[in-house]
Amino acid sequence: MRKICGLMLKDMYELWGTAKALIVIILFYMVGGGFAAGSLANVGILMGAILPVNLLSYDERSGWARYVMTMPVSRRDIVISKYLIGYLFITLGVL
Repeated sequence: MRKICGLMLKDMYELWGTAKALIVIILFYMVGGGFAAGSLANVGILMGAILPVNLLSYDERSGWARYVMTMPVSRRDIVISKYLIGYLFITLGVL
């Protein structure tokens, strides 16, 4: 469980670097949707669903995907951490 939490923490640090761009996108959709509650929730859910795929591409670009295989972390732990990050952000998007 600690491995998965560590991987999720790494992903959160990685997302913190792109947080400005994500906030701009969310604000764009808030204004474009006329502050409608339904459209804002849809944007939050969509962003939460896209984030794990973005994190995988960030890992691949930085070479992390090769590096992590030398660590005592299984592929299953990596996949679980990406799913949990996605579920976390989808839940935040719904709220």
